[in-house]
Amino acid sequence: MKPRRTIGSRAAIDMLGKKLTYRQLTHWISTGIIEVSGQGVGSGTSHKLNLEDVLRLRAMALLVSNAYHGWSLRDAAGEIKAKRVADLLEPITLEEDRAKIEIDLSLKDDETELREWIDEEALVEA
Repeated sequence: MKPRRTIGSRAAIDMLGKKLTYRQLTHWISTGIIEVSGQGVGSGTSHKLNLEDVLRLRAMALLVSNAYHGWSLRDAAGEIKAKRVADLLEPITLEEDRAKIEIDLSLKDDETELREWIDEEALVEA
């Protein structure tokens, strides 16, 4: 079985079209809002992210960019974490105090690098 590809956190931010900042990413990881699959060794090293990590970060970044600062990003992250990878490319609806927010997570035209990685990992059926 081929080893799973991972990328560093700065590469992930670039791949996501700068939808989030390095500071947001490190804050979410250090406070446990987002869990990533691996971390570099030593001070100042980059986190190692696999495809699932990047798709979950993308979902969180889209929530924030759509003004979702509701009850808690931590609660939203829990719902996102519970989703299967294929579900992270479909619209999701989150509820808060009877209000709903729907975020379209489908890939955009400018996300070709992410689309190629998904195809490479064969995680989403064509």
